[in-house]
Amino acid sequence: MSKKSSPKTSSIKTEFVDEEGNKWIQTSTEDLFSTREMKEIFNSIERDKETGEIILARIDFQRVNKDYYDKVMDLQSELKRKNEKLRKVLLESQKIIEKKNAKMKEMIEYIKELHLLLACYNLSPEKTERIQFVPQEETPAQEPRKEYEPPVIPYTEVQEIPLDGEGEEIIP
Repeated sequence: MSKKSSPKTSSIKTEFVDEEGNKWIQTSTEDLFSTREMKEIFNSIERDKETGEIILARIDFQRVNKDYYDKVMDLQSELKRKNEKLRKVLLESQKIIEKKNAKMKEMIEYIKELHLLLACYNLSPEKTERIQFVPQEETPAQEPRKEYEPPVIPYTEVQEIPLDGEGEEIIP
């Protein structure tokens, strides 16, 4: 048999042309059947066959080195095991990332509240004495908190003055 690659097929499958000009597509080891499996297939076809029907099949038998075939099967099973391990690692890492993202969102909300608290403190430090800084224990059924309405801070335009390492103004 001479090997000839076909432009129509993908790089995974390869077409072969035998001496008679018949085209064959290379199969993987998963497409191979043992003698017992072939017998079972033939028997099931014979049982399911209706009268007046004929069954045609073309099978190409080839001799294969048993050691080579066993090694290929071992490598395939090892590849499947490694793929399963990778899939598990991927799922676990996705769960961890989701947990960390949720924690980060929670921390961002706390930081926003701290920014509002600092803004209130900058406007009127005497009102911050009423705030209790005791950590709250989380309970499963918390009452919905009232949204804090921060006071409106008017915008003040500022001018940026570049300074050197000693704190002196740099004149451009």
